Amino acid sequence: MVVEDPTAKHGPKLTIKDYPFANDGLILRDAIKQWVSDYVDLYYPETSMVESDNELQSRWTEVRTKGHEDKDEPRWPVLKTPKTCSMS
Repeated sequence: MVVEDPTAKHGPKLTIKDYPFANDGLILRDAIKQWVSDYVDLYYPETSMVESDNELQSRWTEVRTKGHEDKDEPRWPVLKTPKTCSMS
């Protein structure tokens, strides 16, 4: 259980203070977020490269329509920029 908090070290803030597994999870989340951002920045240095990558777009469509077909909602981000590829 977390709430967004711009002053928190990891972004979200835990609503339960003494929950060590959740604290570890936030640290892991930060590490994954940084790795994904670095990867995306390396392979998609230009914004247009995200939209023109047919394999990436195909995979994202599959994730939304096959992997989560029960959750086909308008809140899914559209992959147009490197920022939408990462967990920002």
